[in-house]
Amino acid sequence: MKIIDNFLEKSIGDNISQEFMASKINWYYNPDIIYGSAKKREEKLDNFQFTHNIYSNHMPQSTYFDLIKPVLIKLNIVSILRIKANLLTKTNKVIEYETHKDNLSTDKYKIAIYYINTCNGYTKIKNKKIYSKKNRILLFKGKEEHSGSSCSDQNRRVLININYI
Repeated sequence: MKIIDNFLEKSIGDNISQEFMASKINWYYNPDIIYGSAKKREEKLDNFQFTHNIYSNHMPQSTYFDLIKPVLIKLNIVSILRIKANLLTKTNKVIEYETHKDNLSTDKYKIAIYYINTCNGYTKIKNKKIYSKKNRILLFKGKEEHSGSSCSDQNRRVLININYI
């Protein structure tokens, strides 16, 4: 696991953040944080998120793909498996969601989580909490179990999840 603050030049990071935090991006409702979650929606009212699919099925799915190219270039990616942006809404207290592995067919992949805004939400790997901080990136192996959380100090927590080789 590796954490890098100030991953991109400030102006580039600010531009990415501004675009993803703007009201013009299309967010799509997902009734579960973890696809196929064992927890039933009725048991967890806050178990939902909004996503924006950026790259899947071997091609860009969003005009925002070009915006995040500086992240991809700096990571020196050989092959992209999936890229999506996640938006979790504010909850009264921080809720930690289920531990999971991203659902991909190979264990050779890596995960990068690029944080769009600063808040008290976090990604947890083993017992370590990595808090959302604007222009921070978290890098770890795809086989690592991890979990995410909501936030309680901002209206939303926004990040980009990149699965790649």
